[in-house]
Order: sequence, then structure tokens, then C-alpha cells
Amino acid sequence: MKAFVAGATGYTGRYVVEELCARGDEVTAHIRPGSSSMARLGPHFAELGARVEEIDWEPAALGEALERFAPDLVFCLIGTTRARRKELEASGGDGQTATYEAVDYGLTRMLVDVCADLSKKPLFVYLSSMGVSPNGINAYMKARYKAEQAVIEAATPHLIARPAIITGDDRDDSRLGEQLGGKVNDLFIKTLGALGARDLERKYRSTSGAELARALVRLATTAGSQDQIVEAQWLKDDSPLPPWASSG
Repeated sequence: MKAFVAGATGYTGRYVVEELCARGDEVTAHIRPGSSSMARLGPHFAELGARVEEIDWEPAALGEALERFAPDLVFCLIGTTRARRKELEASGGDGQTATYEAVDYGLTRMLVDVCADLSKKPLFVYLSSMGVSPNGINAYMKARYKAEQAVIEAATPHLIARPAIITGDDRDDSRLGEQLGGKVNDLFIKTLGALGARDLERKYRSTSGAELARALVRLATTAGSQDQIVEAQWLKDDSPLPPWASSG
């Protein structure tokens, strides 16, 4: 199977590349030109057997590359943070290029539209978030909802994943609040599990990048995955396959 991973240097993206390479798939790891992660992760991906490509976030460049690669799967694992925006502004850059609207929605929309125009339509695997709805409570949720709608409406099959908190001690970026929140959340959720609420425990407990990557690859390569939305309870190592999935 051939896979293209956008957001390959992100916390979940790097594990998706590793998981796909371990399966023996033909993998293209997309890295943004000028990314500070290229020097460290580019050689790592190449050692795993992945093709490392620096491609501008521009429709023509993406379209040419994807038409040439002809992937079966396109993983869209991109996103920005408030810290990234502040970092750009502090260095004299344009912080508006790192808003949720510009990245989480805008670049997702660009990529899925490019995929919809390809001669071979790939399965578009989009990493969203738990709690996405038309009534988003903040700019992040509103952008993610718009991105989901763009993916659903595009003329290419899709698989949307909505995980709970994604965190772990192996993150490169420091997200102390998220890590503490995940630990407090998991302590409470573990209590629910001990009381017999296993489905709730599985749904709401946090997940690491590696665990989420395993679930994304497992579900994307399972029959029946086209045009599905996968909630958090199906994205854990101990999750059964969703009702729609089959191994046939």
C-alpha cells in the first residue's frame, strides 16, 4: 500500500510514518520546506525506508507530487498552536499564517481539494478532535468543524478520527497544561473503569501519539473504512474494531 503523510514531523505524524514503514508500505513523509524538524526527522524517516519530500503548501506543487506518488492513503495530521503563532510574531513573522483558521482549516481544505482532483482518489484520513460540532466553543473547535465539513464534502473517500486528549512524556513540544490535564483526566477515568464503566473509560482516557498512530493505520487499512467518522472509543490499543469494520 502507498501512503502520503502530511504532518509527518508532528507528534502523531512521526509515529504514523513508523507504523506504516513497519508494515512494509511505501511511505512518503511530507515535511514543510524550512521546517526545523527536517535535520532530525528526515534522516530517521529515510532510515525507515520512507521517501522524504519537502513540498510547498501550494495546490499546484501538492497536486503534481500526489499525482506522481498516486497514494492509496493520504494522512492529514496537521495543526497549529497558540504558541506557534506567538513565536512567529515575536520573530517578526506573520502570526496570521499560524492561526487555527489558516492551518487547521485552510491547509486541510487545500489538501483534500487537491486529493479530490487526482486521477486516483485516495482515502483521506483526517485527524480531528473529540467534541467537534457545529457549535464550537472556541476558535480551535470552529476551525476543526469547518475542516471536517470540507473533508466530508470533497469528492474523495474519507476517514475522520476524533481522539480524546493526545499527550505523553515523549512529546517534543512542552505542553505542561495538556500533560497535567491528561493525567488528572486519566485518574478520574481510571476510577470509572474500576467501577465497571469500561466503555466510558476507553472513550475518555488520553492517548499517546504512538497508540493513536497504531489505531489510525489499523482502521485506515481495514475494509469498510470509507466515509466513516471514528470516535475516541475506537482509537485505543484495547479497542475492538468499530461495527462498520471487517477484515474481509
